[in-house]
Amino acid sequence: MSDRGNDDILRQDEETLHRFGYSQELARRMSAFGNFAVSFMVIGVFFGVTVNMQQGLGTAGLFGLTGMWLVGGVIAMATALSLGEIGSAIPTALRPLRRSRGYDRVV
Repeated sequence: MSDRGNDDILRQDEETLHRFGYSQELARRMSAFGNFAVSFMVIGVFFGVTVNMQQGLGTAGLFGLTGMWLVGGVIAMATALSLGEIGSAIPTALRPLRRSRGYDRVV
């Protein structure tokens, strides 16, 4: 795609955001607590998977365990794709969440 096409798309996206009352910004910050929370979550998931692997293999077997991972993955992916589509199509859809978390000021 040409640079002119990209510029047109970016301009249209910015106009859409302004129509909904947003200014275009991208803040990439993470606090020490946020870093700790992400690290703790990764460690917790790893620990949970390794501890429960023996019980899962003994109860459902390899086929059942693999099937459940695939079913869970499909459900998680469908949920993520749906939320991503809603969030990109309607920028104000997540406004109550942003406001409750203090990321959005009341206008």
